Amino acid sequence: MEIYFVKGQANKALKYLKASLFLLAVLFVIFGSVLFGNKTLLPIDLLNMANLPMSSHHREFTPFNHFEDDIMRFYYDYKAQAQKYLYKPYWNPYVFGGTPQYAVTYATHFSSTNWILKFGSVERMYCVKLITQLFIAGLGMFFLLSTLEISFWVGLLFAMAYMLNSMFVTLMLREWMTGPFSWVPWFVAVFLKLLKKGSVWNFAWSSLFLALCFTDGFFQSDGAVLILMAALGLTHLFITPGKKQFTRIAALGFGVFVFAFCLSAIMWLPDLEYLRADIAKGSTRIAGIYYGKTITERLLSLPFLVGFLIPELLGSVRTLDFTKLINSNLQDFTGYIGVIPLLFGVTGAFSFRYFSKNSIYFLVLMLMGLIIPILTPLDRYLYFRFFIVHIFGAVVLGAFCMDHFLNGEEKIQNIFRRVVKYATGIYAFAFLVSLTFTLILIAKGQWLTDLLVTKIMKMPMGSAGTIHPQWIQSRLLHAIDYHSLDFSGALWRPLIGFMMFLAFYSLYREQKLKRELFIGFAILLTLADLSRFNYQWLPRNDVGRYPFFEDNSITRYLKNQGQDFRATFLNFEGPSYQEKLLDPNLPAPFKVYALEGFDGMRPAVAVDLVPDFLDYKKLGLFNVGFVVKPKAFPVNNPALHQVFEGEDVLIYKNEYAKPRGYIRYPNEEALDFNVRLTSAKEMSTEYLINSAKPGYFITTETYYPGWRAKVKGIDTSISKENQVLRSVPVGQGQSIVKFEFDPLSYKIGLRITLISLGLFLMMLFWGRRQNARHI
Repeated sequence: MEIYFVKGQANKALKYLKASLFLLAVLFVIFGSVLFGNKTLLPIDLLNMANLPMSSHHREFTPFNHFEDDIMRFYYDYKAQAQKYLYKPYWNPYVFGGTPQYAVTYATHFSSTNWILKFGSVERMYCVKLITQLFIAGLGMFFLLSTLEISFWVGLLFAMAYMLNSMFVTLMLREWMTGPFSWVPWFVAVFLKLLKKGSVWNFAWSSLFLALCFTDGFFQSDGAVLILMAALGLTHLFITPGKKQFTRIAALGFGVFVFAFCLSAIMWLPDLEYLRADIAKGSTRIAGIYYGKTITERLLSLPFLVGFLIPELLGSVRTLDFTKLINSNLQDFTGYIGVIPLLFGVTGAFSFRYFSKNSIYFLVLMLMGLIIPILTPLDRYLYFRFFIVHIFGAVVLGAFCMDHFLNGEEKIQNIFRRVVKYATGIYAFAFLVSLTFTLILIAKGQWLTDLLVTKIMKMPMGSAGTIHPQWIQSRLLHAIDYHSLDFSGALWRPLIGFMMFLAFYSLYREQKLKRELFIGFAILLTLADLSRFNYQWLPRNDVGRYPFFEDNSITRYLKNQGQDFRATFLNFEGPSYQEKLLDPNLPAPFKVYALEGFDGMRPAVAVDLVPDFLDYKKLGLFNVGFVVKPKAFPVNNPALHQVFEGEDVLIYKNEYAKPRGYIRYPNEEALDFNVRLTSAKEMSTEYLINSAKPGYFITTETYYPGWRAKVKGIDTSISKENQVLRSVPVGQGQSIVKFEFDPLSYKIGLRITLISLGLFLMMLFWGRRQNARHI
């Protein structure tokens, strides 16, 4: 018995080794230029285009992907900080007067793969980190399909389809989907085992994989994982009903959630503290206030699901796509896993009753992934990105279906034949639409192009996806070229791929193609299919030619002025499309202090007290000493004195600028500015003050529970000033006031996580001994 067990384990290990090598080879084919060349997936060209002061010699207006503006505003600097403060708390003092960005889940500061960032430059290692997440997703799907007894090569095909699905590709640079859902297959595999046979071993692993989903995700994606978990539990209850069973499933599910929460407490406690501070200021983006759609808009989205079969039909990342008609985005309708896996997935949905009972779980997920975003108000919170759950269910059902199809089951083959016929009709219709559009262009020529450009340029800038009119015009011209019959257009390549599939499918039906060759062709065509989508969507930029955040005369000037004053880059005096001279958060990588910023969530900050950015006296009170303006729109204001002239910008000194702190005396309106900033670091600041009498020292930095203060070396409690700023009491005379960021939420979370990890190891040891007794 023991010899048989050892041989079985060795064969299993060999199988997973082969699967790992196959998936790695696929990733090397697609991302070889990034892994081995001087390339990055981060959109450098957008940085060069959108940010005038920081791009003085790269101004050609050629954006690749207008959805990826968040990458430069969020993730680059977040990952630079993650590299520096790996799994430790940190404070970003360069935006808003400071925010604890380690606690913002956008940063995924506690991601299980952030350790990769330590091995090289951020722009290179960030790409390696993302590719590693894809590999984890692919191997996890193969593991899940193996536990469901799917054959080796079919499992590999659908693992590859999941690893490279369009939802991962379109959101990969943001990690919202790739991070948590790379762990979901691992979680589902062991959680289903736990529901069927409640063992300590499966409970421990279910909790760990759910915790990894949490640490690698964002609130919305974590919510989607929890809904998926609840759906699996309810489906199991449907299969095996009973009052005792309900109690058992509820207890197991709640227990897994609580233990997963404790394992990831190092992330959850700071995040919940930050969420509380965000909600306390009166509004929060976490509620989806910008994303709610009417039921009409959601019903009108149904035709766009054709993108699950032909994503090119909706448009490309560089065009004005049709989804704008329902107030949505192209990336919201990505459910592409390759034509062949999708056809088998749809067939599996119609023929699930011929498979094992396990297929019901994934039918529920496949349907739920469509119903929730389209027919329920939950789209306001989860957005259309819940389609990833649909993808997950479709991949597993497709694997079930293909296994039965290749085993010669006639009922399955008949249903698949009908699905292929409908798909052929959709391709024919799409081709006719593209042909009609091309004929209209030929007939009307330049007149129609000019008319469309004129109409689009009169639209509100934001409704077309960007505030830059040149960009909108460029995207419209791309759209006209894209929907043509030119070989570079929308349909030729997917049409050729589909015709190749029809050819070898016909050969297989006529028994002129062996099972092994059919699977081989399916793998190659799916790889080509998904690679095509990948190359269409993701930028591949040359970091040697276009270095990241290259220092220039403007940034050097601002840094040389020291840390005493902040700058502002907002421009309300020029045309609306030049409102943002420099995108928020981008001063941070240059270590330039800015009053403004942008984030998904944030506590109440100093900028909330400055509603008018043309009130230079008020700005001066909040330490804004430099105002950066476009050279094309010089400012004539007695408060501003020009101190620097660059190629594209002017820098003005604000004569009203005050120090970063001041003293307020009780019952007096006048403020005492006898304050000097002696040290400013990311995790601490120090001031030398000279107070005429006892009062309160107030710093124009954000109040947050994680800060500790010392006055003359003595611990002193911090209170809020105007619900935004930090204030400490000071006595008469000279004092040194030091602030240090040392969050208690992180310390408590770390202890809970370490204790939970110890408990996890004990449970594994206990569960292993239990398993050994059954051999």
